[in-house]
Amino acid sequence: MIDQKNLANYNFEEREKINIGSGLRDWKNWLCYDEFVAKGVTKVKFDEKTQFPNKDNSVSLFYSSHFFEHVSDEIIARILSEITRTATSDALFVLKIPDYSWFLEQYKFSIKESMNDKGTEQVIWSWNSRDIEDNFENRLAMMFCGYWNEDYGDHFSGNVNYTSKTAFHGPPKLSSFELKELFYFKSPYEIAKKLVNQALKDPSLKTFNHRNAWSEKEMVMLLSQFGFKLINSSKQFICDNFIETIPDIENMRDWSAYYLFETTK
Repeated sequence: MIDQKNLANYNFEEREKINIGSGLRDWKNWLCYDEFVAKGVTKVKFDEKTQFPNKDNSVSLFYSSHFFEHVSDEIIARILSEITRTATSDALFVLKIPDYSWFLEQYKFSIKESMNDKGTEQVIWSWNSRDIEDNFENRLAMMFCGYWNEDYGDHFSGNVNYTSKTAFHGPPKLSSFELKELFYFKSPYEIAKKLVNQALKDPSLKTFNHRNAWSEKEMVMLLSQFGFKLINSSKQFICDNFIETIPDIENMRDWSAYYLFETTK
């Protein structure tokens, strides 16, 4: 079992480290992989054929922050296969995603403030084109599944058409009753799948923003299929032990779920 004493012996500075879905982050002594073309970022296309430019059994630390929720099951499976291929026998994987169980709990206790500053404010202007109301249910739905159409532009690059009356970037349209049913009775993964299926009915769909979600139990089950075992899911433990190694480990801490996995190969 890995504890604080064991981690102190890892000497991550001299080991190969990968940040998967890094965005524009350019970190010293890290290999940063994303589809963006940017200084310090290695362009890697994330699809069902993704391959990391690393040798087998060569990487000791993997990190991904708020990336997994943006890609499909098929792409995640491929990425996890690549992690397994390139991981050393003592490799660690630090994974951070939105804490979907926390969001559902906030909803059930009607804590609307939990949805403040989560990115929806930037796109609510486009919801009028679909008669989607700005309410707790729809803001929460977008955490599980959001998408934009051609008229909106491209959210990730910042090339957005704010003058278009038909632009849309938001959650799939369901009634408040339907969303409440999902939030009260379904797991995060099940909620995301239902919303994605609804979004796919929209012929104008261009690109998903969020499209996946997991509880801790669901995430552990997923990674166990690829040879990883959960060691710790304490924010405090993970932040304390990786604060010197992972530059943005504390970003979005309040509403993120943290997982530390080790390889079992």
